[in-house]
Amino acid sequence: MKTFKKILIPLLVLAMVASFLGVTASADPVSDPLVIYLGSDEAVDGDGTSASSPLGVGDELDEYMNAPLYRAWSQIFASGKTEAVIVFTDTYTIEDADSHLPVKGDYDVTYYEFEQHREITITYTSKWNGVDYRETNGAKLTFGGKATLTFPTTTKTENLTIQGNQNLQSGRHCWIAAGFCELYLGNGTNFLPSAGAATELPMVVGGYRHGGNAYGGVTHNQQIANGNKIQRDWTKVTVDLGEGNEMGELYGVLGMGSHAAAANSNIIVKSGTVRSIAGDMWGGFANAGNTGDVAITIEGGTILGRIAATNSGFATENKPVTITISGGDLTNCLGIVGKNPASTTLHEAPKLTVDCSNASQAVYEVVCGKYLDGDPIAPAQQTTGTTAGTTAGTTAGTTAGTTAGTTAGTTAATQAPTRVPATLAPTKPIEDTLKGLPVVYIKDGGTGDGSSAANAMGFGGDGDYAYQNAALYKAWEKLKNTGGIVVVCGPYTLEEKHSNPQARAGDMDIIMNEWFQNRDVSILYTSVYDGVDYRQTADAKVIFKGKACLTFPTATYTKNITFQGSISAVEGRHTWIAGGFCPLTLATGTKFLPNSAGELPYIVGGFRNGNGIGVTTNELHNCDRTDIVVDIGNENEIGHIYGIIGMLSHAPVADANITLRSGTFTGPIIGDSWGGDPTKLTNANMNIKVLGGIIKGEIAATNNGFAADSTKKVSIMIAGGDLTDCTGILAKGTECSRSAPANFKIDCTYATDDLYQLVKAKAPAGVTIVEPDPNAVMPGTGDNAALIPAIILMAVCFVAAYALIVSKKKVQ
Repeated sequence: MKTFKKILIPLLVLAMVASFLGVTASADPVSDPLVIYLGSDEAVDGDGTSASSPLGVGDELDEYMNAPLYRAWSQIFASGKTEAVIVFTDTYTIEDADSHLPVKGDYDVTYYEFEQHREITITYTSKWNGVDYRETNGAKLTFGGKATLTFPTTTKTENLTIQGNQNLQSGRHCWIAAGFCELYLGNGTNFLPSAGAATELPMVVGGYRHGGNAYGGVTHNQQIANGNKIQRDWTKVTVDLGEGNEMGELYGVLGMGSHAAAANSNIIVKSGTVRSIAGDMWGGFANAGNTGDVAITIEGGTILGRIAATNSGFATENKPVTITISGGDLTNCLGIVGKNPASTTLHEAPKLTVDCSNASQAVYEVVCGKYLDGDPIAPAQQTTGTTAGTTAGTTAGTTAGTTAGTTAGTTAATQAPTRVPATLAPTKPIEDTLKGLPVVYIKDGGTGDGSSAANAMGFGGDGDYAYQNAALYKAWEKLKNTGGIVVVCGPYTLEEKHSNPQARAGDMDIIMNEWFQNRDVSILYTSVYDGVDYRQTADAKVIFKGKACLTFPTATYTKNITFQGSISAVEGRHTWIAGGFCPLTLATGTKFLPNSAGELPYIVGGFRNGNGIGVTTNELHNCDRTDIVVDIGNENEIGHIYGIIGMLSHAPVADANITLRSGTFTGPIIGDSWGGDPTKLTNANMNIKVLGGIIKGEIAATNNGFAADSTKKVSIMIAGGDLTDCTGILAKGTECSRSAPANFKIDCTYATDDLYQLVKAKAPAGVTIVEPDPNAVMPGTGDNAALIPAIILMAVCFVAAYALIVSKKKVQ
């Protein structure tokens, strides 16, 4: 103890000295930041030293050098400071006129990038010295016309609202570029959409808005003539927005036209919501493949869209790329890919590695479902079973001088846990997620604005554009940008005349409307709201008539609602409910009633007619994957389910994901296709998970047959459910006479032994079946059997530590 005191006292003194030195260092005038206040871009010119005297425009408004932000940068560069703060105290607008000539008439306007100072750090904020100017003055940074912004220094943003272009021109986008300097989007940074493009948030890129190697609004020759040495060898963007804040598309570096993306790209996400991520490019260019390295790291936050190493592919070599994922919410991520599947360029995808070695098991399982072109690196696991028990027990026992550790270790090693049925953890009610968003009531005969059941919206009348008068169409118009809740408060009928366009009514099955497709918003459809069950009080349900079908345009949830099959079924037709390539979750209380022929509606994750039929080319977008989750309750029946359909000349190409949690499934569960065209084979990944429910039909990966592509992964995971009456678990359906997928397996890792034996009986001979692992814990379940070794190991360590303390006391 005396020795410890001798060490402790000098340590405390040293800490005090270090603390004092730290305080005195912060007062160094070189490190002390220069603070400049900016008001409105039209504010009376001040000196920028306070909020009451903000820096305003100079003598000539239309000269970029007189713009307040340009003048602030000039002051900072001339000050000799390496740190500065720019405080926005009002709405500050960057205009076309603020652009550095001569690019103004040629490309989207880039604010200023002919100087670059990586050694200077500037923080941009609207909260300073205890005053939040967002609350007092509505402060924000916004854009006009074609204006974009390129930062010239190492940049940090905190407590700053960034609004997209207020008069966005057709075909333009709002861009914020780091200018090949480090960009840190910090806590409280929030992005608002552009006017006229209500869902489009500003796009962020680590390099320039217009490529990286030849120009960025300023040509390479101009940069040399000005004596500037612009470094364009790397980009680094860190996203740490904080909870509740969202940003749009994020790119490491862009290559445009004939200019390849050559800088190394580094992207790190720590917190906030990001729409999508790509290491390079905005659009794909056949002559501009990437030649730089890409590193993407996801530590936290929420990813809504795709994570792609490249949008255009790699040009000169198939470079290795690692996407490292240690945390974050990827539940609604649209996929983790080396090359964007929508890219039409000939460049190759990189050799992609997805590293989850530092992730939790739950995150790893989600990543496995999103990265379908390979197997992620699994989390580093603590050794369990015999090795863990014996090693830990023996070591602890020897150290403590007791046999307790050895005994406990042996027990832990020999008594392996037995798999028990997994109990599915309840999911968060969707109503909680959508709380505060708009609610629209609809029913047949409604004449109101949809604000209540008494003012429900109904069909607005016939005409050349009758589909736009359908209540559901009008509801989508109200909710397309925000999401919300549609309450079906009485019988609501979908008819052929609701089809868009009407000309399709005589040609094929009707698709209600998909022009509003927007994966970024969620809509709940229900007949139980605000304490009233309209199924009981008003016989509420959605009714299909004739050939009418329904395609949802957004992320969709159904709960406590009834769908009635066509009441006037046309021979050879079926009632279809389609997810429209947006996530589709059929939740508790979703009930399906048969049509006049006794047939339940069919469910498909994509479109009713493949990837393109019934939808013009211009209408198609975001058709790369489908996601269906069924959790309707075992008391409710559901018929055919297909991940994606390919019809006639259209092959199924989108990845299909189907998860069954509860329900009685009377029809087949198929990864792809209703009927098959022998000339168009599937070329996509199929992922079916059975976690619960009563399966009475077959489960099959394909009805169409697979193209000769062994890289596609096809998996049916069985972790729960009643398969007693299941008619088969198959690589290809009984109606399919073509090739089965080459890379097919049935995964019973999380199944009980009894369920595993039943699966073997339902599967054809020769199929790969992964055996149960009693130590594996399926994410989202209450299965705690695998915790037994860890509990025993903790007990071993406790006993060993206690014995060690006792033995030392005896020696003393």
